[in-house]
Amino acid sequence: MALKRGRAIAAIEEAIEEIESYFEMVGFGAEGLGGADQIAQNGDSDSEEDDGSLEESTFDREEIEVAIDVFVSRLAENGIVPKPTLRDRPSLLWVLERFFPPKHRILERARSFEADIKGYFDVVSYDAMARASSELAEIRDILKGEAKANG
Repeated sequence: MALKRGRAIAAIEEAIEEIESYFEMVGFGAEGLGGADQIAQNGDSDSEEDDGSLEESTFDREEIEVAIDVFVSRLAENGIVPKPTLRDRPSLLWVLERFFPPKHRILERARSFEADIKGYFDVVSYDAMARASSELAEIRDILKGEAKANG
């Protein structure tokens, strides 16, 4: 079982790049904030006022969900998680709950990530995206540590 868990954790660590890529595309680096001025330059935000103020930028929840769906699909294609059914609401938390005990700190981070990307009327604020990006970086770090411990 440890070998299977180790393989799964390594696959999750690799597949999480799908979510990180979205955050990087909109100006948040994998280590939290990074290259954030890119949004103002590229106009990739849905800010109502385009005065260059990044803190007023908003992000579409649906685009984040697409990145998460690609992440889950990649894991399902490799047999790491079951293919989600229509009843499932696949998410980062949905994946991690399969491999970590309920009180593991990675699940706490994933719950926070999910709360931050929930948004308000499917719009995610800059501050929530910044927190979610930091939480994603923490999740990545935990996965690296778990992969070393199980590898």
